Amino acid sequence: NDLLKMGVQKNEVPSTDVVALVFKAQNAKGEVTAVQQVLTTDGKKLKTRNPKKTNGIIHGSAVVLGDPSKSDKALTAEGPETGASLHQATGLPVFIVLGKSNFLHAPIPSNIKTLITAADMEPAGRGLADALKAAQHWTQEGVENSGIALPLLNDGDFNDVLQKDGDEAVHRAVERSYFAPKRDFDAT
Repeated sequence: NDLLKMGVQKNEVPSTDVVALVFKAQNAKGEVTAVQQVLTTDGKKLKTRNPKKTNGIIHGSAVVLGDPSKSDKALTAEGPETGASLHQATGLPVFIVLGKSNFLHAPIPSNIKTLITAADMEPAGRGLADALKAAQHWTQEGVENSGIALPLLNDGDFNDVLQKDGDEAVHRAVERSYFAPKRDFDAT
């Protein structure tokens, strides 16, 4: 009944127990502004139209994995599955923005000198475009090295890479991140 109240269709309710993973998003002051639930069963995301439910204000907030105050390098990711996979494989702090519209508003601290945005790949190319836009934005905001990491898939994200090929494949892809060449625009 609780799942039906959350919008899960009757034919989507599994016979196995459903567990919600809950992620808290914080703003730059450390205040919790939103939470996201990811419904799972048997260790996998529930197969429904929308297994994620977000409450609160995500604009300017992120779920933070790791301690960004102890690093000058961090990653951003759209969803918690991707973010957790990246953190597990690299050990780097990850800002999970809970939606592509928030990539440009994540609370990235000033000590971060290298920021890598993890692209989600899909045939339409929206994930790649969002990652490129985020990298450009953070460069304009003063991040010294802002780039993108691409999962080695035509359709999927870093969680898919982790499940298919393991931590090392995720780590390698992050190490091969693309950074636009720096240009010296001399006014003369």
